[in-house]
Amino acid sequence: MNFIKSHKNWIIAGYILLMVFSFFYVRKVLSEGDLKVTTREKSRGFDEKPAKVTLIIAGPGIGVKYTVDMKNTDTVMDLLDKVSEEQGLEYDMTSYVNRTEFEHINGIKAPEGYVWKLLQGDSDLTEYIQNTKLRDENIYRIILVAN
Repeated sequence: MNFIKSHKNWIIAGYILLMVFSFFYVRKVLSEGDLKVTTREKSRGFDEKPAKVTLIIAGPGIGVKYTVDMKNTDTVMDLLDKVSEEQGLEYDMTSYVNRTEFEHINGIKAPEGYVWKLLQGDSDLTEYIQNTKLRDENIYRIILVAN
């Protein structure tokens, strides 16, 4: 407390100098004019083409095949949404931090010890549904797999 009383004039002078320098700095920055904003077209790295894909659902009491015309820029999630909207597929999916699970497919829950998985060939895409792009003439399968 004693320090502040003995240096009160210096503190006030320093504060005034700081305000003066801040004023001139802000004035200079604002006088430089507007920044030029440019937008770049996002490069996809490949051309957008049609993709005819097939979704097969196989399980106890269910065997359904859906064929849909999409684009190669669409994702597997887009495929599921389109089949759901246009052809009546019903599914409920839950995404957790470390995994994604189908709760049911067309009202059929996975029996104890099994889970619904989305496969492309032998590759499990269940975790990557939202990022995997569709490929023309590919077959995607949703099947029951032992957990």
